[in-house]
Amino acid sequence: MNTPVLVTGASGFLGGNLTRLLIAQGQAVRVLARPSSNLACLADLPGWQRFPGDVTQPESLAVALQGVEVVYHCAARVEMPRFMTPAIWEVNVEGTKNLLQACRAAGVRRLVYCSTVDALGLPEGDQPANEDTPWNWDRLGVENAYARSKYEAHCRVKQAARDGLDAVMVCPTFMLGAYDPHPSSGRLIQQVARSPFRLDPGGGNNFVDVLDVARTMISAAECGRRGETYILGGHNLPYAEIQGMIHRALGRRPALRLRLPPALLKVTGKVGDAYETLTGHPAELNTPLARLSRIRHAYDSSKAHRELGLQTSSLPAALERAIHWLREAGML
Repeated sequence: MNTPVLVTGASGFLGGNLTRLLIAQGQAVRVLARPSSNLACLADLPGWQRFPGDVTQPESLAVALQGVEVVYHCAARVEMPRFMTPAIWEVNVEGTKNLLQACRAAGVRRLVYCSTVDALGLPEGDQPANEDTPWNWDRLGVENAYARSKYEAHCRVKQAARDGLDAVMVCPTFMLGAYDPHPSSGRLIQQVARSPFRLDPGGGNNFVDVLDVARTMISAAECGRRGETYILGGHNLPYAEIQGMIHRALGRRPALRLRLPPALLKVTGKVGDAYETLTGHPAELNTPLARLSRIRHAYDSSKAHRELGLQTSSLPAALERAIHWLREAGML
């Protein structure tokens, strides 16, 4: 009988895709989920067990971890206001600390922690950033609550590995694909679908198929080196280019590129700042995010290619799956 593995964050985009892939490979999967978590995306799958629990409640973790060999920690609060909120810190930092302690107590063989490239440094020259690029979001004026909290959590996992816990950290870039229930990256597809233009703020990002990330996380459980960080990325592209790919995947003609002036982004960011101050809710665009949109987030995934066997798939195929799923779910 298979030794069970535990997935946190299975109600989310990556966690759900990872769970589906683990089940397809014959793994016995436990899913840690709060009573309020919506796991409808997994309803069609056999072979998984729901364990009530919450990473912010340490006492709920012991039962779920009993007899577990590998933990995949994907649970996170993905919100990007300018300033830290107690809810973001509690889930992303304190929740990770709680899970680290619980893994030690349960004798878990390996923890695969899903970090993010936001916990690493941004490139400041012509070369892509890698796992050794120092975190510089604060110095560049683009720090937000999500990036800061994931950086702090990443540091704690690294320290736990130095202290003896067998933990590996993976840092996905911007993921694309199906089963995106909230949605996360699916919002970009929704925004492009509503616009007749390719809105170009001047920056870019690294885009990767979510299935490539999920497969490589499973590889990290077996092949990753303790305490090491691995960027799981795909293709470095300008925002205007990925939007063009989305337009084509939607079956449209190539859209006119509309360059967004820095002054307009600055004003729009200030409006978002005011919205966050007045409402206490994250804005779609605030000042740090406006600045961030002008930066090219280029990343080097060669370490994961060498050590984990990361395979980079076609982005058009990932976009087609994403669009088909969003349409089936009534979100597009």
